[in-house]
Amino acid sequence: MIDDLFLGQNKKLSEPVMRGKQIHKKFVDECKKLIPRTDYPFNTERLGYRALCRYLVNLRNKHFGKASARYGKDAEQKAKNSGIGEQNHPETITPYQKVQFDGHRLDGIFVIKFTTPEGDEVVKELDRLWLLCIVDSATRNIIGTPHICLNKEYNASDVMICARNAIMPVKKQPLTIEGLTFQEPGGYPSERFPQLEWSVWDVICFDNAKAHLADMVKDRLRNLIGCATNLGPVARPMRRSYIERFYNTLTKAAFNVFQIRLGANQMTREEKILIKWQ
Repeated sequence: MIDDLFLGQNKKLSEPVMRGKQIHKKFVDECKKLIPRTDYPFNTERLGYRALCRYLVNLRNKHFGKASARYGKDAEQKAKNSGIGEQNHPETITPYQKVQFDGHRLDGIFVIKFTTPEGDEVVKELDRLWLLCIVDSATRNIIGTPHICLNKEYNASDVMICARNAIMPVKKQPLTIEGLTFQEPGGYPSERFPQLEWSVWDVICFDNAKAHLADMVKDRLRNLIGCATNLGPVARPMRRSYIERFYNTLTKAAFNVFQIRLGANQMTREEKILIKWQ
């Protein structure tokens, strides 16, 4: 009974997640029907509550995958698909053997400021801003210049632009923000090592977004680049852990910490960032 209540195996539960005190109450009620009042747990001060808690901890550790469902579907999914059993794919140790691609929606309010042919300055608010990158699984390096999409959703053309940027040699761009400099040891692979210019990869890992499933993407990756596409299982981002981790680090270290202003004008609506286009 305790196992069923804790692991949620009883379909007649009043609550999907039973707390320790609730399980203990049902445990005591069941003991009243079967055990004399002079026996355990009635001969203890807290009616066996501490022993029950220790049992629940051991039960959680023993059935880690099932017990993780108590913390939500996302936790259950990650627990069942990471850290248990043997991986069904070897570790990638050769650069450009396998790469991972994904798009990341940037949190914030973005606007474009431009001048019309009549000479009027217009500020247009964007619905979304997407950052598209390709990361090498062996070295964890971002290969090629990331592509920025200004549409509500990125499409197959944006995916191919990002792939093109990853293949073409990268040259250092001049910095226009005052006080911003490049780190001396940093740089893209094709920038630091000339022999990597125009290098292509063997396998590219996608998720199941519609832009990745487009026939144009599959056809050009196969016929022009000569690589295989791995769409991976549905709803398992841990299979593309490097690109997901990169976006997580980027979000915490940059977009959610700093407010970047390019230009001198102040925006009136919860300004977070101003992108000024000349």
